[in-house]
Amino acid sequence: MRIKLLVSVLTLLIMLTAMAPQVTAAGGARPNDQYRAYLQALYWAKELRQFSPYLCERTRNNLESLDGRERQDAFKRWKKGYVAKFKLVREEIVGDLAFIEGTGIGLEFGQLTPAKVRVEMIMENGTWKIKHQVWTGSISMPHR
Repeated sequence: MRIKLLVSVLTLLIMLTAMAPQVTAAGGARPNDQYRAYLQALYWAKELRQFSPYLCERTRNNLESLDGRERQDAFKRWKKGYVAKFKLVREEIVGDLAFIEGTGIGLEFGQLTPAKVRVEMIMENGTWKIKHQVWTGSISMPHR
């Protein structure tokens, strides 16, 4: 009876541990969790400062130093880089760097296209930040 109870308790603990969200050694969310949070912030953003906290310090400082038209243009470029329905394919953490590959849906020239996503992230102050990202996909050029 005691052995059966012990086995049941151990099984329950293993299941709870497996279902718990994974965290990095630094205590923050995994890189792909941060990237998903960034995508959500980018989707709803009406201005740069609403998603810039997810970017590495250098990029964030560059964006925040822009004024007027340059700031609006930068915002539009970042919004254009939004990828919907992101799905993680691979995540690799090497020290303070992380590399993410995934898939999603991109938008270019008004066309939705399957996209491949590559993201490089860096650990800053205990949080994963986006250092570089790119998505690729194939579209047909619009007719004139």
